[in-house]
Amino acid sequence: MQEGIGKKREFVYNNSMKKVLETKRVYLREMDYTDFDDLCEILCDARVMKAYEHAFSKEEALDWLKRQMQRYKEDGVGLWAMIRKSDQAFLGQCGITVQQLCNRQVYEIGYLLKYEHWHHGYAREAAIACREYAFHTLKLDAVYSIIRDTNYASQKVALANNMKPIVTFVKHYYGMDMPHIAYEVKNPCLCLYVDSEFDAVRYAGKHYQCVISLGAVLCDFQGNQVTSFYETIRPRYFKSLTRVVSQITKLTGQEIRSSKSLAEVLEHFERWLCQYQKQQPVLSFSFGPDDKRTLNKHCELEKVDMPLVLQYMQDLQRPLSQSVVYHGNVVSPTLSLDALKKVYGILGKVEHNARSDALDLMELHHCYQARQPVLEEEVLKLVKKREEKAYAARMKQQQKLYQIMKERFAFCSGKVEIRFYPEVLQAFATWQSYDEQLPLRFRKKGVYYEAKW
Repeated sequence: MQEGIGKKREFVYNNSMKKVLETKRVYLREMDYTDFDDLCEILCDARVMKAYEHAFSKEEALDWLKRQMQRYKEDGVGLWAMIRKSDQAFLGQCGITVQQLCNRQVYEIGYLLKYEHWHHGYAREAAIACREYAFHTLKLDAVYSIIRDTNYASQKVALANNMKPIVTFVKHYYGMDMPHIAYEVKNPCLCLYVDSEFDAVRYAGKHYQCVISLGAVLCDFQGNQVTSFYETIRPRYFKSLTRVVSQITKLTGQEIRSSKSLAEVLEHFERWLCQYQKQQPVLSFSFGPDDKRTLNKHCELEKVDMPLVLQYMQDLQRPLSQSVVYHGNVVSPTLSLDALKKVYGILGKVEHNARSDALDLMELHHCYQARQPVLEEEVLKLVKKREEKAYAARMKQQQKLYQIMKERFAFCSGKVEIRFYPEVLQAFATWQSYDEQLPLRFRKKGVYYEAKW
């Protein structure tokens, strides 16, 4: 893979899409002239501009803003406004720009915040998001951060962004020689998507969740599948599959009993991955916390070392789920794999096979990285289904309460009058304002429960 820029990349400039990316606390968007005053609070502050050895004048700040707006059009990237989600406050700038490094052009991640927002982790959070955007959306081979040798805070952000120093050189700026350090992080190139199926195994009077199959799909950074792995596993204390797991996974107890042990399968897995990992670094992903947690517990139970690539798997369930929004609100922070496949238009049901589920996760991640829009009609179906489920649960709870009241007051043939303190009545009134189905009827000086038995 060619490092740096090489030939000019064709990034599409779309002025209608001002928001570029977002994280848990902030989002990055393109700047315009309405951001000038906020920008001056950064560039005209000598404390912030210490690495530049001078604060900018307003004319220089305006030139800076114009340069970013020009970069959006010409390069498709630039320094973007960093906006805090909670209150829409302008915190600073972060983004990707084209810079000169040792006689070649590279893509640099830069960040510059207002002084009052330093030391809150915003720069690190946004810089990591820019790295992921550069690798997964822009498909860059590597990104850099070029930092003054005395700017220790920015160097810490680069290190937190998995960057390593590669060269020190001198920049000539405002008639001064300024030593700089170039930090680099390369695209991991290979992505590993992992899934496992598990079942309960009884040992020493307790039940433990143990892995019964392990599947993985390896693809390059362009999303092309390279190879896959699948093996069933025989837990040490395995006797038989539970009926539910057997029905869902289509596995049989005989298949598991004839499988290799966890230690042997993990050895096969590492040997399989090693032939590719030697050539390129690998980034691993899973869906939900259960796979990683169960693998770890199973390894502890059988005293087996868990491979590092499985220890550092990134959980994609929450970021994928947070991309599904209805009327500005996230539908659920933990959607199922099946629900996500439907809203992204991926055909086929989840098979609960470790390899096919890993393949589904890979396809979903590619849709997410490509910013593919979700299907609105499927999102609406999902919302209605969740509302119906919540309503059914509420009705079931009310029925349960009704039965309890009926049993406890079976000696009564009509109404049971129960007097409450005023603050309790106020609480009931508040509940009823949220739920009209609440089976309570109020009187001025008391409350009675209407029941028919």
